[in-house]
Amino acid sequence: VITDIIKIGGIMIGLSIGSIACSVVVGYFFAKIGANFARVEYEYLQEVVKRRSTLKKILTAILFAAAFQALAADDKLNDMKPEAAKGAEAPTGAEWQDANGDRLAAETSDGALAAAVADTASAKALLGKLKGAYLTDALVASKIAAVTQYVMIGADAAWYEFWRTSRSGERELWSEALLSVAAEAKDPYIQQFCLDQLRWCGKCSQSAKVRGIASAAGAKEVREFAFLVARELESCPSSL
Repeated sequence: VITDIIKIGGIMIGLSIGSIACSVVVGYFFAKIGANFARVEYEYLQEVVKRRSTLKKILTAILFAAAFQALAADDKLNDMKPEAAKGAEAPTGAEWQDANGDRLAAETSDGALAAAVADTASAKALLGKLKGAYLTDALVASKIAAVTQYVMIGADAAWYEFWRTSRSGERELWSEALLSVAAEAKDPYIQQFCLDQLRWCGKCSQSAKVRGIASAAGAKEVREFAFLVARELESCPSSL
């Protein structure tokens, strides 16, 4: 009996060991197969990524080439200046001032500036000479800037003493004229030019009108610039 038990036990142990060995062998083969599948999938994904990267580079190169060709084909996209403002026909600021010094001095004298803000009609007549970008006469632009400075400086003040304002009436008239022209103008450049002058001579109380110009503006650049000017005016003391 004992011999039979030992035999049966030995057989069971042998079967267990064989089962374990079979499991190890089968597991090893399945692991190898799984590893091969994973490697193939990884290599496939790498190839896909490589192809997409190459395609992206090709498309980017095509887009840049097309953009460059468009710019090279039409110089108007490179330089939007009118013909009169190109090349040798356009003098530098220093050259222009040397050639027009006497006219500039006459147009920016105290008498000429005072006449420009004598009444609303005179102020609007000067601002009415503004034209689109690069088309405004340099003398007109210089005179407008000089008027803005003139109304902000007292008669007995030096040019740098901008805080000594004693021409409150002229300042009010000039800033209202700038607001009116900026609101009525159709050209974005003219609107921005007038708004830029208001940054120097506008009053805190006029910020609402500037915001109105911003809200009604059709051009994005005018709208954004007008909101900037309004915020600047609102940040100034109400006494100014």
